[in-house]
Amino acid sequence: MTTFVLVHGAWCTGDIWAEVAATLRTNGHRVEVAELPSTGPRPDGLGDLAADAAHLRDLLDDLDDVNDVVLVAHSYGGFPVTEVADHPAIRHTVYLAAFWPKATESLLQIRSAHPEAWLDVRDDGTIAVTDDEAIARAVLAADLSPEEFAPLRKGLQLQSAASFAAGATPPARDHGTTYVVCLQDRAIHLADQRRMSAAADRVVDLDAAHMAMVSEPGAVGSVLLDLV
Repeated sequence: MTTFVLVHGAWCTGDIWAEVAATLRTNGHRVEVAELPSTGPRPDGLGDLAADAAHLRDLLDDLDDVNDVVLVAHSYGGFPVTEVADHPAIRHTVYLAAFWPKATESLLQIRSAHPEAWLDVRDDGTIAVTDDEAIARAVLAADLSPEEFAPLRKGLQLQSAASFAAGATPPARDHGTTYVVCLQDRAIHLADQRRMSAAADRVVDLDAAHMAMVSEPGAVGSVLLDLV
């Protein structure tokens, strides 16, 4: 039995993994879903990258001597996942349309400029996704219908600006990696994904937009099950 630890990206909660998690459990595997402290409904008390990494390391520490963990990151989740790359429980890391930073790089530094004004940077130290649902869907989930996207948009949270500004401090890694490139992604440009995926041991192309775990949960699940 493999233990999958699923790490959401910015503005999301662990619920974003619901269908993928169900597939993995149905196939007999253990699933743990992180809830990053940099994301939440209110600006007070949101964490930064260090808090996210600490939460993830604590989650891994609590797995009762498990050493067969496949750690899966989406989007911003690639930052805290990269910070804990030296954890002995991890057998493999998967970056699903995720940021894979080098030392000192922040998300703001490696994120390419976007033609759409889809982020709302607020005075309270948070960043939100635009209230314009059409723009948000075009960037995050163009492969979902407006009706399918509406509940996803409703569930989006605030993200701490500090988490985007912090530079990465990645430790040495001694396990394998997979990068899943989402070919329709408009949140993390394809060229950025290709650049980051060059460091991976295995690269998988998926014909999906950024929120692939929602629009293509079966395909994402298959990629993960190939690792067991």
